[in-house]
Amino acid sequence: MTQEITRARAKQAIDVLLEGKPSEFRAAVFQLCHQLDWADDEPSFLLAIATNQLEALVRHYPERISEAMRRAARELEEDWQKLQAQLNLTALKSAQTATQMTKRLTEAQLLIDQELSRTQQLLEDERKAMRRAMAEERAEVRRLLTDERQAMEQQAMALAEKQKQVIEAHTKALIAEGVIASQQRAEQQVKQIVAYV
Repeated sequence: MTQEITRARAKQAIDVLLEGKPSEFRAAVFQLCHQLDWADDEPSFLLAIATNQLEALVRHYPERISEAMRRAARELEEDWQKLQAQLNLTALKSAQTATQMTKRLTEAQLLIDQELSRTQQLLEDERKAMRRAMAEERAEVRRLLTDERQAMEQQAMALAEKQKQVIEAHTKALIAEGVIASQQRAEQQVKQIVAYV
């Protein structure tokens, strides 16, 4: 709605500025406006009409204006083509960069996968080595315990043998003492009997 009001005011402004001007001039103004692709409410355009500069230019230099407009159109076209070429080049470079980035990401993913696989293999090898070491350690502990048990059994048997020998020696000594004591008693009894008799 606001644009419609502004356009209505601008149309009124251009109509006011062109009022009283010959119809050829009015046609030339609108043709120029169309060629330059200017809106009727372009402030610089309205200012040129208001200061009669546009009228002087249209009357005195119509060919120069047309040539200037053609030259401006060519320059704009060349600029547009250069801009499109730059945009195409930028798009191509962006596509190449994206391709390189995709390639690098793929290579990085491949390296990560290889390292992950290698790490998993190292962990599995380490796990197996630890199991082997633990099994060997258990076997060694069993062997040591068996050796220790055998050594303890031998020591126990040696101690038992020594105790047996000590007990036998002690028993012999006690028996010998008992025999001697019995002999001495028997001798005393014999002496007492002989003394009675």
